[in-house]
Amino acid sequence: MLKNNDLPTSLVYFGTCAGVLQILKHKRLPLFRLPSLKDPFCPSPDLPMNFSKQDLFEDSVKSMTASILGKEAPRGNPNHPLQKAISRWRGEQRFSTEAEIRESLENLLPAMVEQTYAIATQIHREWQDFVKVKAILPLYKNHEDSLLWYTEGKKYSGVAIRFKNEEDGPLESCMSVDYSKTPLSTVRIKDTVDLLTGMSQELPRDFDSTLTRQNSLFRTQKEWRLILDRDKPEEMYVEYSAKLIQSIYIGPLVGEDKVQQILDYSKITNEKTNVYRAQVLDRAYELDFVKIN
Repeated sequence: MLKNNDLPTSLVYFGTCAGVLQILKHKRLPLFRLPSLKDPFCPSPDLPMNFSKQDLFEDSVKSMTASILGKEAPRGNPNHPLQKAISRWRGEQRFSTEAEIRESLENLLPAMVEQTYAIATQIHREWQDFVKVKAILPLYKNHEDSLLWYTEGKKYSGVAIRFKNEEDGPLESCMSVDYSKTPLSTVRIKDTVDLLTGMSQELPRDFDSTLTRQNSLFRTQKEWRLILDRDKPEEMYVEYSAKLIQSIYIGPLVGEDKVQQILDYSKITNEKTNVYRAQVLDRAYELDFVKIN
């Protein structure tokens, strides 16, 4: 029995024909670094934070302006210097426009922006160190999804392998993808503004979530990810037993010679493996998988 009750009993790997042939030959699944997922909405370990000191200053001014001129008193830490200033200015009704507030903050905020930005930068660097040794294997619950065959199945010319999940097996620690309408940052500017202005005590550190966030547009794909620590290039794979292969699915645009190669390799690897070939339906944009062995 699987330790994770939510984990599907099997998961599917998508790859090129050549890649799948190598996987069948060597009984190894390739692992990828985060940039290899080619997702521009994922934070990049090679880039700085997605906001500057000036961005932090501007958003802090806007936040404080709203707190000073707003009807309700802010709910930050009352002992924080800026929260004390906000309470005092509200009581005195010193300001009536954003321009007046900005002029006052131009001398007060820069040092605090510098200090808070340094804290955020340090967290971003910690995330960069964290993610540089992480290796990822994307897997999927379903093999029928047409969009999945287009995006991950090499535009219908790839091959998919369904692996059985078993206790203490190589895929047992897979985590489900978190489908969301908003991307995830290593450090959010809103959280940094809240820290600077005394609305929070610290910046959140949720590094694991950056490896499992995905656009909700792809939620029908039901992706899972195996995430492992791998700091050496020669370790960028995970081994599996041939008995874990349940089925092989061949895309509709795979040539006859490649189909035969897949059939030949499947017999050598595990002759009990079922091999299916996708056929397009004329009544809908769907695929039908027909057993060919």
